[in-house]
Amino acid sequence: MSVRLVPQAKQPPNQFRRSYCYVEPVSHTLWRHRKSLRSVFDAYADPHGLARPEAKLLGFDEWMLLLKHVDLIDEAFQQREGTLVFTFSRLRAVHEESDRGQRRMFHLSFEDFLEAVVRLSVMKALPTETEVREAKSQDAGTFLVELRANPQAYAMFVDAREPEWDGPLRQPIEKCVEAVLRLIIRTIEGTV
Repeated sequence: MSVRLVPQAKQPPNQFRRSYCYVEPVSHTLWRHRKSLRSVFDAYADPHGLARPEAKLLGFDEWMLLLKHVDLIDEAFQQREGTLVFTFSRLRAVHEESDRGQRRMFHLSFEDFLEAVVRLSVMKALPTETEVREAKSQDAGTFLVELRANPQAYAMFVDAREPEWDGPLRQPIEKCVEAVLRLIIRTIEGTV
């Protein structure tokens, strides 16, 4: 009996990390947005301000809530993809039997969360800098927020740019990460 796996499950996790996460331009992009990223992580990791041990970790339900709150779930990036991003971004705990190890097995640390943002950025339909400039938008986040105001146009945009699994990116990875971060920031700004 052969096991049928989705293509995403066949990729060694460290291959993705070496190719996309542990590269200098991505590190610079994440560093520039570190305060915003930390604020978002902290708000969702401990939404009730309880400061429990797992408050420094982001659970699956909180991750999915974040994706929904900032409108990252769409026709091309659905709950299934959000689940894959969460699952693949978790680093394994050394002592999986301990309470702390168990929490780490089922939650994202801040560093895992950063990896999840990078993974998310290769799976989302995003505009290139040229498209943003031609639309005279402030940045990719503003471009996408404005485009979402017209659901039909947004659906066409996503359909035309839906990334293929393990296919080439339309722009350098750091530009994808920047676009996703700007989208998260602009969406949050619009809801405050």
